[in-house]
Amino acid sequence: CNCRKPEIGMARRAAEELEIVLQRSYVIGDKESDMELAAAIGARGFLIGSERRPATAYNVVKDIWQAAEAIIRQVAHAQGGTA
Repeated sequence: CNCRKPEIGMARRAAEELEIVLQRSYVIGDKESDMELAAAIGARGFLIGSERRPATAYNVVKDIWQAAEAIIRQVAHAQGGTA
């Protein structure tokens, strides 16, 4: 099924139904497959709870709160403000 991560079927369906721009989205997850999905759809990824520090394009955070704070900072910075 293309709806199972890291396949992009689930993300595409959400994008169509909810009018989401995938390239402006974030994927927060606790598995490498979550980050593979983020890369496949062009989203920014946050990997929760990993001891490893991968040399990839996603961020490693300790929990969902840290991911949310980072997203708020990124959005505020992109809009020319501070958070």
